[in-house]
Amino acid sequence: MTPKCLPPSVMPAVVIILILMPAVCSAIKVNCSQPNQPALLEALRPVFNLSSIRPVMNVTTSTNVITLFTMYGILGVDEKAQLLLTYLWLHYWWTNEFVSWDPIQCGADRISLPKSLFWLPDIVINEFMDENRAPSVPYMYLHSDGRMHEAKPLRVVSSCNLDIYTFPFDIQNCTMTFNSYIHFGKALPQMSCFLSL
Repeated sequence: MTPKCLPPSVMPAVVIILILMPAVCSAIKVNCSQPNQPALLEALRPVFNLSSIRPVMNVTTSTNVITLFTMYGILGVDEKAQLLLTYLWLHYWWTNEFVSWDPIQCGADRISLPKSLFWLPDIVINEFMDENRAPSVPYMYLHSDGRMHEAKPLRVVSSCNLDIYTFPFDIQNCTMTFNSYIHFGKALPQMSCFLSL
């Protein structure tokens, strides 16, 4: 599986997508009353009210979303319908500029919280042909420096041009293109792709 921005011979594992959309806010200073998770959770409550906007201080700042995926297996191939069924584990990383805390003062360098409390990037696979039937993961990590980490399984039914005339000596090349549903054109600057070994 290769993104369209890389030669077919390169097998990428990381895609960085820059998202640009308006957001206006100021940073929230997180001060914990005690070095434990309940105190940290209470100190984070003002951040939860900002879940509907992109977490940047300046409206012209892009949000770098790093997408890392692991393909656990090819579950099926439908030659007639030209479909490939795979099982992926996706990891998204980005920075929430609204929040940071001292891990010593708060007693933790990261906390697991419900995804519904935060802004999430709307990254999709263009070749997706069916709904995701993998189990949902309701939690994500927020790190003390503002880094957000979302991980989830994905059952991908994707379109793939399968050439099986030389079976069983054929080699198939199926593309997965990651992008945003709502951010396009100038709102989505040049997409950068990197190979992770």
